[in-house]
Amino acid sequence: MRASTSGTPRWHLPLLCLLGLPLFFYGLGSYSVVNGDEGFYHSVAAVMVDSGDWFKLDYYGQHRVYDTFMNAPLQYWARAVLIVLFGDNLWTMRLLSASFGLLTVLAVYRLGATLDSSQSKRTALFAALIQLTSFQFVYLHSARTGELDSIVAFLMTATALSFVRGVREARSFVPHHLCLAALLTVKLPIVAIPVLAELLFFASTGSLRTHFKRYVLSALAIVPLGLVWHMFQAGILWEDFLGVAGKMRAEASGAKGGGDFSGGPLSNVAWYAKKLLFGAFPWSLAFVPAIGASLVLAVRRARDAEGVALRVLLLFALLVWVFFAFVSKRFSWYILPALPMFAVVTAWWLRRLTEERSALAAILVSAIVTLLVGSSIPLTSVRPLSDRTPRVPMDLAWRELAPLGTTTTLLALFVLLALVLWIASRRWPEVAPRRVSSALFAILLVFASVRVALPLGTLENESELERAFRRVEASRVEGRAVRYPLALPDSMGFLRVRHYFGKRYHVEQRSTPRGMQILITGEKTPPGLEIE
Repeated sequence: MRASTSGTPRWHLPLLCLLGLPLFFYGLGSYSVVNGDEGFYHSVAAVMVDSGDWFKLDYYGQHRVYDTFMNAPLQYWARAVLIVLFGDNLWTMRLLSASFGLLTVLAVYRLGATLDSSQSKRTALFAALIQLTSFQFVYLHSARTGELDSIVAFLMTATALSFVRGVREARSFVPHHLCLAALLTVKLPIVAIPVLAELLFFASTGSLRTHFKRYVLSALAIVPLGLVWHMFQAGILWEDFLGVAGKMRAEASGAKGGGDFSGGPLSNVAWYAKKLLFGAFPWSLAFVPAIGASLVLAVRRARDAEGVALRVLLLFALLVWVFFAFVSKRFSWYILPALPMFAVVTAWWLRRLTEERSALAAILVSAIVTLLVGSSIPLTSVRPLSDRTPRVPMDLAWRELAPLGTTTTLLALFVLLALVLWIASRRWPEVAPRRVSSALFAILLVFASVRVALPLGTLENESELERAFRRVEASRVEGRAVRYPLALPDSMGFLRVRHYFGKRYHVEQRSTPRGMQILITGEKTPPGLEIE
């Protein structure tokens, strides 16, 4: 069962690079540290370079054992190499994430091209454009900020792509298991998601179980390479390793927790759905019908090439959701590895919708989606690179016509729009479905493109925290006295403060009668000097 992915137009990939380069790389060094994580990852790599010890994760004197086992070592080594080559600056902080942002778009294109249909080239381009114009993937704790998430998204996409080729075209599983090994050395717990998805695939697809032996033998030979770092660290940090393992168990939603996580897995599922609705808007409006249509085809045509690919994509995407539903610590960016799979499935559905002979499906879906896009207020005024990502309100609002309420307004506009489209389908039965669904893709693409392009005009930003740091540094250099402790509001974020002040100043977090504060308690002794 071979599906050819050759013959894709030569201009597709250059076009995607032409669009992606400014979107991911323009002005990367123009704005202050956005999130604590990007400052933390970069600082650990900088300490590696300064100390010369590339086998210990040190954060200004604090040995980060948890990250040693969960998020290491490849990304830290890559960041350290960038610092050695190009210096310690905001560009090297974000260059890795931006590069993997673009690589993810190109990998999504290749994944879309695996769908065995006469229109796979169009599906591939649609999928890549959906990924490229997804607001959350570009800005919110992802490609334009120096975290792990774009790297994880790329590795998940490459893993899915190599698995589809392995089971459908009888190719070697070595590239696939190299992706898993790399994922182990970037973010260890995430490996459970693709492995579980693939085991479920083999269990539910009897006709392809003949590949399971090759799959297992390849895994036994390759995947242990990804555990070398962890075994080495566990050997010298055994008690700490047990503590990290216990912490991971405690983060299960089934454990008695509190706060936002007391609702359990179902609460988390709904929470991530809300974040994805905002983060991938307006494409997210098409996710539900796309998932439904692809699920039906994957069940009905389980043995053909298209059905196999769709089944793999659905398993990968939905298991990302299920995995994090059972983790009590929840953040909006955890859902990002599912986005490439949803992009491909949605592109497939939009392309398929243009081929519908019956106008009804195209009319109803196009009317609903167009209406919601036109009626939405997706907080386009948000400046994602000047606000800390966890504090960006990922909510949508809907316009209404006075004196009608929101629900009545939406229903009335839907009926009106559906009626117009139905009349058009009766008047031009041969072309209306294709034109309607093509117009739907164009509307979504234009809206999404504007949404991701707008923040590029507001990149120049120096945060209040960076200004405070520059004032203190100027006083130190000029020999002027600084009155310690210097109190900073806790809203500035402990990790971000440590990134700026950690190299030359003592930073503490204390509880005061006014609440939590971050205190700069004095200057550190320069290396090699002692105070008598």
